[in-house]
Amino acid sequence: MKPTRPSPAPASPFFNPARPFLKPAHPALDPARPFPKPARAFLKHTRVSLKYTRAFLKHTRAFLNRARAFLESARTLLKRAPAFLRAGQPLRGEFPHV
Repeated sequence: MKPTRPSPAPASPFFNPARPFLKPAHPALDPARPFPKPARAFLKHTRVSLKYTRAFLKHTRAFLNRARAFLESARTLLKRAPAFLRAGQPLRGEFPHV
């Protein structure tokens, strides 16, 4: 008859004999256990909301860049308009989007 080896750790509801080196500080941190359902749902929701947040920021940045470019060109136009008007020259194609 073979002698039985002592248990590698005291009996614990959180101890996983398949992974004796993982001793979590708290059952929620046990990597052998899946996340409880609310946490899984929260993580999934977080991933989804991050996806949409990134998309929102991307489009917001694009919109703000376009608005800035328009305002800069309008500012340039307003600064230069008196000189054009004094010289009697039309604004020939210099600001095609205005």
